[in-house]
Amino acid sequence: MKVLEIILFLSTAAATQQAGRNAVDAFRAMAPAVIRSTFPQANSVAATQAATPQVFKHVDAGIEFELPAGWTAKPDGDVLTIATPDSSVQVVLWAIESLTGDDALKSLRPTLDQTIKNQKITKPAKKYILNEMPVITESGTGEVDGTTIEWTVDLITAKKPIIFLIFAAPQFVDKHADEVAKFRRSIKKLT
Repeated sequence: MKVLEIILFLSTAAATQQAGRNAVDAFRAMAPAVIRSTFPQANSVAATQAATPQVFKHVDAGIEFELPAGWTAKPDGDVLTIATPDSSVQVVLWAIESLTGDDALKSLRPTLDQTIKNQKITKPAKKYILNEMPVITESGTGEVDGTTIEWTVDLITAKKPIIFLIFAAPQFVDKHADEVAKFRRSIKKLT
C-alpha cells in the first residue's frame, strides 16, 4: 500500500489557519491511504505569487493551468498549494500514480472522513468533461477543529489522474467563486 503524501492547508482566518495545520497532521498520520503524488518537487517549482497570470505545467501528468494574477503557488514536496490573494480559499493539487476514476475518489474518502468532521455531502459525486478530460467531482461541508469549511474534490483524468481539492470558509466561497471557476477552466491537457 502506498503512502498518501498530501499537504492540506486551510487559511481563511486565524482559526482556520490552525485548523489547516491540524488537518495536515491528521492527513500525515493516516498511513493506510493508497495514493502517492507525483507533483514536481519543491526545488523544481519555486513558491510564486503571480503579478500577472502565470502558466504552470506538470509534464508527467500531462496538464497545464494558469495561476491567476495575485494568487500564490507554493510547492511542498509533491503537492502544490495555491491560494487566493487573501488566502481565504486554498486549492491543493497533486497527481497520483495509480488508481483512476471512482477508485481514486473512494481511496481519498477515508482520509477526508477522518480529517473533516460532521461532513455533509452537498453535491454528490457526478461526472463531467473539463477541456476534453473526464472529471469526477463531489462537494460538501464539515468542520476541522471546530471551524466550518466547505470543500470540493475533483478527480481530473489526464495523462495521470490529478486531485484538485478546494477548501474555504463558507463566507469566502461566493467571494471567490468566479476566480476559482476561471482557474479550474484553465486546466488543460498539454499539447
